[in-house]
Amino acid sequence: MAAGLRRARADVEAEQQPLAIARAPAGPAPALGPAPAADPARAHADAHAREPSASILLVDDDEGGLHALHAVLEPLGQRLVAARSGEQALRRLLREEFAVILLDVRMPGLDGLQTARYIKTRARTRHIPIIFLTAHAEDVEHVFHAYAAGAVDYVVKPCDPDVLRSKVAVFVELQRERAERVREARGRAEAEAIAGTLQRHLLPDRLPQAPALEMAARYRPSEQTAQVGGDWYDAILLPGGRVGLAIGDVVGHGVRAATLMAELRAALRAYAVTEPDSPGATLTLLNSLVARTHGRAMVATLLYMVIDADRRHARFASAGHPPPLLLDAGAGAARMLEHQAVLPLGVAEHTKFESWETELSPGATVLLYTDGLVERRGETIDTGLARLCEALGDGPRGLEELCSHILTRAPGGRGAPDDTALLAARLLEQPAAGSLELDLPAEPESVSVARHRLERWLAELGDGRDDVFALKLALSEVCANAVEHAYGPGSGHRFRVRAERREGAVAIEVSDEGRWRAPRGSQRGLGLGMSERLMDSVEIERTPTGTTVRMRKAPPS
Repeated sequence: MAAGLRRARADVEAEQQPLAIARAPAGPAPALGPAPAADPARAHADAHAREPSASILLVDDDEGGLHALHAVLEPLGQRLVAARSGEQALRRLLREEFAVILLDVRMPGLDGLQTARYIKTRARTRHIPIIFLTAHAEDVEHVFHAYAAGAVDYVVKPCDPDVLRSKVAVFVELQRERAERVREARGRAEAEAIAGTLQRHLLPDRLPQAPALEMAARYRPSEQTAQVGGDWYDAILLPGGRVGLAIGDVVGHGVRAATLMAELRAALRAYAVTEPDSPGATLTLLNSLVARTHGRAMVATLLYMVIDADRRHARFASAGHPPPLLLDAGAGAARMLEHQAVLPLGVAEHTKFESWETELSPGATVLLYTDGLVERRGETIDTGLARLCEALGDGPRGLEELCSHILTRAPGGRGAPDDTALLAARLLEQPAAGSLELDLPAEPESVSVARHRLERWLAELGDGRDDVFALKLALSEVCANAVEHAYGPGSGHRFRVRAERREGAVAIEVSDEGRWRAPRGSQRGLGLGMSERLMDSVEIERTPTGTTVRMRKAPPS
């Protein structure tokens, strides 16, 4: 027992001074074999002098043997770490990474074979090559057990120093290549994540909420490139309650494609408001800007559609983009919306884009997409479009689930070489003509949407009221209060509008789930007073769960 304690203490002391063999002893260093006349390994070491050095673990209970190994391997220019027992070697392996291990077979305590088995059972160290060393050339059984324990080579002492250096140099080089592959894989993973984040920032963080229209979108980057792609989509709330849907594809990848994509999206939003009724006019303006700014240096495809949910129809224009798909409620398969093909953006400055129209039935689904969803090597584009129509037709009912279904079922779905974007919109069932129901986000844009929808609903009633302006103004003021005063900072809040005609009178109810703040500023908080003057009656119900304003206007006498 005392001997065991002395051995353990010696191991600890030796471990605290692992570089004792870094200096040769006063006398001549022991050799494993005859010294070479020239040292070709020195040239190999010089070739990699500027590269990070690898660590080599030398395990031998004999001090002279360790000095001999050091003298032979020092010309490689790598870091040499000594361990004087199997136990000490295992402790080293817990803290450090090594390119190769030179391990003496016969050692007291934990011998080389047992040490190797422990090394090979750990996931972190099992890949490290082990070269066994022994002075017993006749021990064939040791050779068999060495390879069974996980050795890659077996050297009998004394050996030729050049041979041993060459063997070790090979494994050092392999470790360097392995480390480089790990760095490349890690760098690629990080780049794919710097690309995914950039793409998400260039795309809308959320789609706007529009009455009678449900929307969902997906973007999936290419699985074969770590660069940001040129595919994009957008949804824009337009005057009169209409919604503009855009999807495009800028040629190429990388920062340049992303920059051009952002320019297109911003310019399209500006022109869409300028020409809210004509997608063709919008693309004509955009194309003229692109051609003058970038010329033939930029080519992009784009499809822009304006949906009017109230009138149940859509208009669209295309600049060299794949056709939109339409799935009617209850239909078994989707169909392509035909239109005349026009050149992509930027090809010719004076290209004129035409608007095409289609009717939308309640429950109809429109799908806009980029070509990465339909292109597959060795197939025609018509085959890809047919498959996409089928995927759209047999998908689940929910719009979000449908988008996910399309990505996994459509051509190019898995392992696609190109990035993919898709944007889906569905016309919801509208309530009966006798009532109006809206569920809107608590945002300033929703006030004009609610006012427009009320005007449209009153027109559909067909009673020729001459107090429509008063009703619209009162509703605007109450909705503005819900937007500005009901909620604190943050997104995701909503309010609801309900209007009914009762015995000729119009009853309007606006409700939210917040608690109104006190008016801020001397000119704020006047909306309710105006509503009271415009309407016959205004009632406010405040509860811990929200605020409801009820207004009534009798028919003009």
